[in-house]
Amino acid sequence: IHFRPQSFLVPAEVDFIGRTETLAHDLGAVLSRIGLQVDRKIPRKNASGPSPLSMRDVTHRTRDSIDRLYRPDFERFGYAMQD
Repeated sequence: IHFRPQSFLVPAEVDFIGRTETLAHDLGAVLSRIGLQVDRKIPRKNASGPSPLSMRDVTHRTRDSIDRLYRPDFERFGYAMQD
């Protein structure tokens, strides 16, 4: 189970942070930087549909706990709590 903020795992000084939302594009950028072919496709396996849960399904107390624990991630990586 993932519970540790990524801010603890990613070094403070990195020159690129890829995102799952833009994985194909970000992989192309990394491959290009290191001189490899950019036309590679990422296979999609075990894809699931949208989560049946949303932040509306959790209590305010749980939402506050999530916000406190992951605030460094939200700020560092440019995310916000979703409704």
